[in-house]
Amino acid sequence: MRYERTIEVPASAEETWKVLEDVAGWPSWTPTVQTADIEGPLQTGTKVRVKQPGRGTVTYEVQVLEPGRRFQWGSHGVGNDQRADHVVEPNGPDSCVVTLTFEMTGALGGIVGALFGSRIRGMVDTEAESLRKRLSDG
Repeated sequence: MRYERTIEVPASAEETWKVLEDVAGWPSWTPTVQTADIEGPLQTGTKVRVKQPGRGTVTYEVQVLEPGRRFQWGSHGVGNDQRADHVVEPNGPDSCVVTLTFEMTGALGGIVGALFGSRIRGMVDTEAESLRKRLSDG
């Protein structure tokens, strides 16, 4: 199961990145994250414990980091791996394009995706729209 959402954000790529990289601050702008506890600065190997509504706490590990542009984190479960990617691309001085991707793989990834795909897509969409609103409001 893979889902991707791309939005245009009315803020510079730099300003948008500052909001995204402040993972601990996500609960203040998106209802899809109740808590996000990060072990130090956002860098490859950093672990982040994320609690979302209706889900247990999941520990993600930052797998890819391109400062100012992209980070990807993932978690490994029994028969199911999850990966979320967050990409910021400049689109002029006061705008950027953000692509959020969520993917589940592994032996149970397809089954879990079929069961919860609609909910997962809704959460990705809500996160994208919440980010746009956060940056529109200044």
